[in-house]
Amino acid sequence: MSIQQRLEDAQFLYENGRREGALLSVLIAVAATARRRYPRPIKDQDAFQRFVGEEMQTITRAATGGTGSVRNINVNYLGRMLPLQKVLYKYVRCELAHEAGLPESVEFDPAPGFRISVSEDKVVLSDGFIVGLSQAVIHARENSDLFGAEVSPDGP
Repeated sequence: MSIQQRLEDAQFLYENGRREGALLSVLIAVAATARRRYPRPIKDQDAFQRFVGEEMQTITRAATGGTGSVRNINVNYLGRMLPLQKVLYKYVRCELAHEAGLPESVEFDPAPGFRISVSEDKVVLSDGFIVGLSQAVIHARENSDLFGAEVSPDGP
């Protein structure tokens, strides 16, 4: 499977109401793109977090329909201030990949646009965040050989 196929799977899952599956497919595409940007010996976790951090402006701009963007998001989660990219890696990506589901402390808000709500014990991600992650993968310079004009900007 390729990065393109992961995003196609994400689109299909998203359109059929399977947000966890769509998110997992997008996160796999993010990890593969991060690996293209940061080859070994950089650890997967470090590559993933660096890529998401560097692409946060693209992620938020795509998720908000171009109305605004954020360079860095730090959240108070589980009693510690953490960069959002670390929360995504450790508490979202790893849980989906290794435990086959999201922890109770992570949920989706089907509202359009970009929304992240974080409290001491819960992270809520909007559907727009999945779209933003997808767009970061599609527009990453490392993937310029993979994506053409036929890619839809409206879904994962």
